[in-house]
Amino acid sequence: MNKPFRYPTLSRRQLGLGLLSGLGLALAGCGGGDDDDDQPLYAAFNDLRAGMTRDDVQRLVNRAPVSGTSASVLRWETDTEILEVTFSGDRIATARWTDRTTGRSYLRTFRFAGNGGGGTGTLYQAFLALRPGMTRGEVIQRVPVAVSQGATTSQVLWIDGEEALGVRFNGSSDGSTITFAQWGLSIAAGSRNETRTF
Repeated sequence: MNKPFRYPTLSRRQLGLGLLSGLGLALAGCGGGDDDDDQPLYAAFNDLRAGMTRDDVQRLVNRAPVSGTSASVLRWETDTEILEVTFSGDRIATARWTDRTTGRSYLRTFRFAGNGGGGTGTLYQAFLALRPGMTRGEVIQRVPVAVSQGATTSQVLWIDGEEALGVRFNGSSDGSTITFAQWGLSIAAGSRNETRTF
């Protein structure tokens, strides 16, 4: 019988390097665009958190899912949007939001360990505030923590206490736009991790 893999406790440097390495391997998503917060499914997409159950997600979206969704998938549609959420066991695993008029699509993945989900720290709030089309200069200016690594590269890392935020851009100039972001909480603090593709 296979035993579950136990991750060793990591130092801040190891956590940061691991996150930065993960960003380097991640695929860049769709390009930026205008903020679509006025769309109800997009707003729900941004409010999803690691550790949410199927019932939590249904309460958040606050509308009936499309018929025919399975125990591991919930899907909602409007004339202009699609939101599809998958579950691993009883917890959220991925969410994909699609704009039907432009074809733009954003994917978030969630990893959960321990009680509760998401976080309330400074870097988690900065992670949630990221929007498609934001430039490298804007992101660096808005994150209220000094850059830990990558101040002059296309991958920027911030570490604050038990949190780490890594953001990938399509270049290293301040005008380069965001393509991917990953937030993580150290194993000692609950081992949570979320990603967003822009």
